Formats: sequence, C-alpha cells, structure tokens
Amino acid sequence: MTTTARALAYPRGWHPAALLMTLLVLSMLLVHNAHAASSTPGLRAILGSNIPVDEPIRAVAMLDTVPSDSDVNALAALGLVAQPLKHLPMVLTKGTVTQLTQAVRGGLARDVYIDKALEWHSAESTAAMSADITRELGYDGGGIGIAIVDSGIDASHPDLENRVVHNVRVYSPEYLDILGVSEPLGISWPGSPALVLPFDNLPYNNTDTIGHGTHVAGIAAGEGVDDGSLIGVAPGAHMVGYSTGEVLFIFTALASFDDILAKQEEYNIRVVNNSWGSRFHVFDPNSPINVASKALVDAGMTVVFSAGNDGLEMTTNVHSMAPWVIMSGSATLSAEKSGFSSSGLMFDNSTVKELDENGHVHYAGDGLGLSHPDVSAPGSNITSTCTPTGVVVCPGTLPNGSAVASGTSMSAPHMAGLAAVLLQANPELTPDMVGKVMQVTADAMRDDAAFWQSGYGFVNAKRAVDLVLREDFSAELLDSLQADIEARALAARPYSVVASDQWEFISIGATALGLESYDFPIEVSADTDAIRAGVAFPSDLGLLGLNLLYEWSLTLIDPDGNEVASSELTEIGIGLMQVDFDELGIERKPGTWTLNAAGILHVSQPGLLWGHSVTVVANQLKAQNANFDEPSGPEYVADGELHFSLSGGEGGMSSPEGCAYDLQGASGQLSLGDADAQCHAGTVGYLVNYGLGVPATFTSAPLEQDTLIGGDALLTLYLATELYPIYSLAFSSSINYQLDAVDNEGNLIMSIGAGEDLSIVGATPEQGLYPFTLPPTSVPAGAQLRLQLNFTGVYTSAMRLVWGGDYGDASLQLTTGKLVDAANSDDETPSRSLDPNRGGSTGWPVLLILIGLLGVRRRAR
Repeated sequence: MTTTARALAYPRGWHPAALLMTLLVLSMLLVHNAHAASSTPGLRAILGSNIPVDEPIRAVAMLDTVPSDSDVNALAALGLVAQPLKHLPMVLTKGTVTQLTQAVRGGLARDVYIDKALEWHSAESTAAMSADITRELGYDGGGIGIAIVDSGIDASHPDLENRVVHNVRVYSPEYLDILGVSEPLGISWPGSPALVLPFDNLPYNNTDTIGHGTHVAGIAAGEGVDDGSLIGVAPGAHMVGYSTGEVLFIFTALASFDDILAKQEEYNIRVVNNSWGSRFHVFDPNSPINVASKALVDAGMTVVFSAGNDGLEMTTNVHSMAPWVIMSGSATLSAEKSGFSSSGLMFDNSTVKELDENGHVHYAGDGLGLSHPDVSAPGSNITSTCTPTGVVVCPGTLPNGSAVASGTSMSAPHMAGLAAVLLQANPELTPDMVGKVMQVTADAMRDDAAFWQSGYGFVNAKRAVDLVLREDFSAELLDSLQADIEARALAARPYSVVASDQWEFISIGATALGLESYDFPIEVSADTDAIRAGVAFPSDLGLLGLNLLYEWSLTLIDPDGNEVASSELTEIGIGLMQVDFDELGIERKPGTWTLNAAGILHVSQPGLLWGHSVTVVANQLKAQNANFDEPSGPEYVADGELHFSLSGGEGGMSSPEGCAYDLQGASGQLSLGDADAQCHAGTVGYLVNYGLGVPATFTSAPLEQDTLIGGDALLTLYLATELYPIYSLAFSSSINYQLDAVDNEGNLIMSIGAGEDLSIVGATPEQGLYPFTLPPTSVPAGAQLRLQLNFTGVYTSAMRLVWGGDYGDASLQLTTGKLVDAANSDDETPSRSLDPNRGGSTGWPVLLILIGLLGVRRRAR
C-alpha cells in the first residue's frame, strides 16, 4: 500500500523502516484518498484532509458579492447552516464535506475555507521610536479611530477609560456552537447575525479575560494619566475594541471585520490592529482573512498585522504577508531584532498570485517578495496596561495595573498608533502611503538585521511626521523614495532570484520514517547558481510545552537521479537547505530537478484533527556582488572590560538561603567593586512582574568619563524557587534584560542594548549565564547604567533572584572599546553618541534627503 499522490507530487515509495510504524497510521491512510483536482485551494485542502464525508464542519463560503437572501437560501437548500455577513462577500456555514463540495461545484460559492483557530502573537518604547517628540509637537493621533481586534479591552483602566469610545464582545454564532450552546440570549444558529454585545454602559466596562488586548490597547493609545509611564504612541486617538473571546477563530475575526465596516464612519475608524495570525503558508489572495483585510483597506483603513513569534526563517504570519497590510516585526528598545520575531524567506520574489489546481504557484524574476516584515517596532520587554481578569498575559495583575510582555503582538500596536499620528498630521494619506512613509523614514537596525528579518528598519515617528508635513509631499515623492530603498534592499543580497516555486499540500494526520513522501519538479534555468529550499510544517503542540518532535525532510535530486543535498531541521520545525553549485563542486544541469519531501515524524496539530498543511518552497538563485552602498566609517575595536557586581538591596526578611530578602521586588546597585559579603534576594514572581509591573533593577554610580560600550556582554544570575519540580513541568519562563543609560533621576538618556533567553532556575539558587551583544554606544560622563530584568511566561510566585555573599559572581560584564578608521587601524576616531531616541545615524543614504525636513515649513492643517 502506498500513499496516493496529488498531481505534481508523486510517491517515492516507503522508507524501509517505515514498516515499523505502519500500524500506527494505517487507519489514517485508509481514508486519506486522493480527490479530483480542483482550482479552488480551500475546497482542495478540505478534500485532501482526512475528514469523513458526513462529518459536520464549519467553513467560510466565498462569494463574488455581499450575499443576498437568494444566495443564503440556495446554500441552505443543500442542507448547509448558512449565516451571511453584511459587508463582506462571505457566508459562514456548517455542513458536511459533501454539502460543501456541492456548493462549490454547483456554482453557489467560489470556494470554501475551513474555519481554523488563530493564535495571539504575544513608556520607554514610545521614546525609542521618537513618539515622545511627535507628542510634544502636538501630533498624538487626535480624532483618529483605531479598531483593536483582540481578546478584549479593560476600558475601566484609568489609562484607557477616556480613550475607548466603543467596546464590544463579538459572539459569532459559530463560537456559541463551539461552546455547545444552542440558543443563548435569543439568537440561534443559523438565522441570526453575529451577536455584538456592547459593554460601554455596564458598571464594569471590561471585555478582556485574557489580558492580551488590554496590553495591546495601552501601547497604541494609552493615556498615561498617572505618571505618564504607560502612555501610548497615540494618546489622543480613540479606540473601538472588538473582543473575539477566549479562543479566536476565523469566523469571529470575520464577524469583527464586518462590523468595523459598518461602524467605520460613526467612529472615524482609520486604523485596524491585529496582533494575531496563523503560521507560514503559501499566500492565497482568495482566503477569507485576506479578502476581508483587502475590503478594510479598500474602504480607506490602514491594517496592521503582527509578523509572528517563531523567530527564524520561513515563519511569518501568512495574513501579514498581504501587500496591502503592514507587517510588524519586533525589535528591542535599542533597535535590534527581537530573537522571537518571525523572519520571512531569505530570498523571495513572491507576488499576489493564485495557486493552481495542484496547490502550486510559480514566480519568475527578481523581487523582494511578500514574506518579510515591512518595518520593526519595539516589541521586547514592553510595559503596558493590563487587567485583573487577564489570566493568560497578566495573571495576578492588580486593578489599574500594568504588566510586561514581549512579542510582535506588542510591536504591531506601536505601528498602529504611529499610523494614527500620521493620519492626524496628514488626513489625506491612503493606507498604502502610510506604510510607505514608515518604510522610507525607518532607521537602520543597529544589529544589521537583514531585510528579510526586520524589513526596512526601525520605525522613526519624528522622521515620518516630518515627511508627511513637507510642503512638496506627494505620492510621486513617496514612490521615488520607496523605489530607492527597494533597489538598495535588492542590491544588498548576495543572490538575486531567478525563479521560485511554492507548493502546499495536506498531510495525513500522522506519519513517520518517510511513509508519506512527495516529489516536486523544478525546472532549473541555465542562469541558476544555487538553490535554496525549505519545508514548513508548524504544529501547535509545541506551544503546549510538550516538546514533541516534528520533521519533514527535503532531498534535492538532479536530472540524472543523483541525490545532491538534504535539509537540516531547525529547532522550531523548519527544514532548510541551500546548495551553491560552485561551492559544492556540483555540475550545473539545466532541466528538471526534483525536490522530495518526506514525512520523518509528524502528528497533526489539535486544531486540525483531520490533516495538516505542509508548505514547500524552492528558490533558484544567481550570485551577485552584494552592494550595501553604505558610507565607510570607523570600526569598533574592543580594548577593555567593565565588571559590575550586583550589590546592595532592601528587605528585612530572610530568604531560605539566609539572605536579606525583599518581598516587594529585586533592586540594588551595579558596583565596580567587590560583591557584598552579605547576600541579598528579591522576589521576581508573577505578582511583581504582572501585578505591579516592577522589573528587577540595578543601577550604577555616575560614569566618571565618556565610555564607549559595545560587543560581547555577559550577565550572570542566580534564580531559585522551592516549587521548581512543578515549575519545570510547566512552560519555561523567559528573562528579558535591558541595559540603558539614565540620568540621576532615572530618566532615559539612551537605550544601549537588550537580550532575552530562557530562564535558568533551580530548587536552590541555580547559576545562569546569559550572553548578549551590544552595538557600539558612547555613554556620556555623568550618566548611570541601569540594568532591568523582566520575566515572562509561566513561573511561580516564589521565584527569587539571589546575589552577593556566596552568590557574589552575580554580575554584568561589559566590553569597552574605541572607534578606529577602517582604512587605517592606527588612527583613532572620536566616538559619537548613538541615540536612537533622537533619530540616530542611519545606514540608508536616502534618508539624508530628509535632513532638510526640519527646516521646511509645515503644512497648515
């Protein structure tokens, strides 16, 4: 017995060892039969899945126009439960595979897409992108409405209560169906529209039981009414909150978008933030979310999506890849790529193009493609508003409190807030222009993250506002600037793209040891110098902390049948390979090559009980001389070290180690001398981080002279909790560490750098070494260094940080250096302050054009 293959994917037979696993997957194989080819990717995915034909499933029926009564009646006549949307060309349905197939083949729907679960992409950050300066100039997003489609908003929070003008909870009928509730509150499924319940006039205006949406809302437009520490990017903007409930499904997101279109004029909604999405797939312009986001943009709304939190190549959120939306990557406050921020394809030339009947799409010619962040914004270690009901993002948060969280979920609302600021400054901007303005005014990433990792750079609100206020600002000027940065991004790559192919297919529910295997032909050009290929097979099981293995492997085969190379598995479940013909001494053979994909070990994710989507990408590349076109400048050369011990601290209690123990948090000094003889301990449990929003903080004495810091840094910490055996079975927590220069009152002078890693914790104090790299930064004499530590994820209330005494090697080690002329290493060059908060140096020469913006008369509004 062999797996029946689809067109363009031919079975290569079994791996001999797969016989050992046959009994485990036999039942799935028996029903995983091939179906007739279809030009409709949604239906093709359903038919290719292991779904019994009589199994009721939820699916979105795609139409050409907003559904009429006759459209709904025709679908219902097939036995489908049918619920129309009012402003989008879609009908939410429930029915069997047979009924859905009849709807498409009978011409009642263009396609049908199964309803899937989506995932959340979980004061100094606004200064880092210079939004504090735009506020001082009077641009705070006033009059602009931002829709927040998320878990909800706690509008009773003092920083949000005056900014949230409408707050609703969306109960799409399918959501009630999932919960097993038949007709609550007088609505029924089918027959009733999505239930949109306003919370505005209730005693407790809170729609958020997760905490995610409240945190996002505070970043976008928090008012900062207390001490200003929680002020958002656009504190003058107003927000409309759409709570999609504890579980976000496509149906509920579409119902929210549908209502946004209905309420757009009433609330002047010009921006829509979406800190959620799906994993990497081939971009399908006809999928429901993409069609809906296009409708929002066509109605004049700027739509922002988070890129995702999977870090490495080939992991961007597929909904954020639409060229009409803004994809937000995440960066640290010091403008370095966040390690978790999803990256696109290293080489990509994809465009908006429909998949063929085989789930395949071919792209010819060079380009930047769709799979990359557009720009990056702060997303690491962000403090924002949170709610006591936020049991996931901010458990234990006090009323009116705050929490620290990281993710592209946090970077997206920074960009949504900036969009509101730009629209206030120039209301004539279109959604396309808003995105381009952010791109052409972005600063270069300080860690030199590549375009496919962080887009065009780190957002700069001041430069962006300056540009749209130019007297000669126009679409033509903007297009010229955009063409220039695109050309530079293309020239910076070591290869251009000759052609690329992408395939998507539905795997069986489980496979092992090559039992499921497919061949994909690649027509290799004579111009091709290298081939880079990847296979993505994400599984949500990894998010549950089960650490199970998932692997599909790729093998590249030349026209003569010789196996040339195979893929390597990354830690996040992506298989990658790159074959440079000259480097490996491989003969160039124009013609039909083969890329084989084999399921080594795979179990479908819980949300897709009947199958699993696998994506395969192959890029043909031509070598080119990478031209970064950056002015030559001085190089940083290390010449010394600074070793700061963690010392001092508060607390009159005694920890289990016999240390002076502060139950209110962990704080002390960075001391250039020896560590204290007395050890200290401070709580870093969830009450401190989530309830009080207080990071562990250690501050140095004022520096005696200008100091250039950069290169390697090492943080040594001790963490302990008696509940470690329980803790270790749960999720691991992450530690985020941020090094800043501050004045004697604690005000930020500049962000120096940051890092993040998994926390190392033991039942007794466990040493953890956390290396990170800092960009060269000149810290002025008199400034103090401040180290802040935040912990995110799952950890115990008893977790504590220990330093001094027997733990005296708890420390921060920094490298100092000097800048020397790259052309003559003996010539020392005076250091200069690199301050991203005030628009520091950029490697993009096109931005030199913008120097003149400061002196240009602002357009009257």
